[in-house]
Amino acid sequence: MPSPVFDGSLTSVKVLVTGAPGAGKSTLVAALSDSPPLLVADLVYSADGLAEMSVSSWPGAFAAGAVVMNVGRRILPDGLVLALVGAPSAPWTDPMWDEALRDAAAAIVLAHPREVAAAYEHIALLEERGVPFVVAVSMVAGIPLPSSSAVRELLELASAVPVILCDLRLRASGVGLLRDALRVARDRLPALPPAMDDGHEGGRS
Repeated sequence: MPSPVFDGSLTSVKVLVTGAPGAGKSTLVAALSDSPPLLVADLVYSADGLAEMSVSSWPGAFAAGAVVMNVGRRILPDGLVLALVGAPSAPWTDPMWDEALRDAAAAIVLAHPREVAAAYEHIALLEERGVPFVVAVSMVAGIPLPSSSAVRELLELASAVPVILCDLRLRASGVGLLRDALRVARDRLPALPPAMDDGHEGGRS
C-alpha cells in the first residue's frame, strides 16, 4: 500500500490504535479525544481526514456481536486535527481493517502485559502495509510489567521501533504515546506541530 502523501496544506493526521482484546484501545482513544469517541461501523475519508461516518452511534453493537471501531478526534492548538481510530481486534479476518489502515500516518500497537505475544499479528500486518508504529505495554493492577527489552525480543521488533512502558490510566501517558507515534511518522509528514513535539512522559526504549 502506498504511503499517504501530505504537503503544506496538511490539516489532519490519522493515527491507528490497535492491539488484542483488552489491551486498552478504547481507553486510549477516549483519553486522547477532545470529546467522547464515536462508535462507528463504516468510515469514509477524504484528503482532509475524517470526512463522513455512515454510522455515528450504534447502541448495543457489542452485545449483538457486531464489529465496530472507536473513532475520536484531538485538535491541536495550531488547528491540526488528529483522527484517532481504534481498530477492530482481529486484523486477519476483519475487512474493516482495510478502511482502518487507509491513509494512516502511524499506529500505536497496545499489548497487554500478560499476553504481549498477542500483539504479533497486528505488528505483522502493519509491517506488511508499510505503516510505521510504536509498541506500548500499559500497567495493569496485579500483573508484573515486562521489561522493554523482553517485549522487543518476544515480538521480534527492529531496533528502530520504539517500545514504551506506560500507564493508560494517566492522560499524560497517552499523550506521550501520541507524540511517539507522530515521531515515527516524521518521514510521511511535512513537520510535526510544536505542541506535540516537545517533552515526553513515560518510559521508552
